[in-house]
Amino acid sequence: MYGFTESFNISVSAAIALNILRNKLEESELDWKLSYKEQVKLKIQWSAKIIRDGEKVEKEIRKRVTE
Repeated sequence: MYGFTESFNISVSAAIALNILRNKLEESELDWKLSYKEQVKLKIQWSAKIIRDGEKVEKEIRKRVTE
């Protein structure tokens, strides 16, 4: 490329698009947010997949949430 150009890579472009989408959702009347239970379920699934001994972590999270 020669000269001055403004260029975004794909990750920056995706972040900008998601930010615009979220702003529009927050301004709308749509019920788009996850419930507390849905958030907890996703956090547990995510933890179990990415952490070594994820099953143990899942048991601990479930224990803390139910207390």
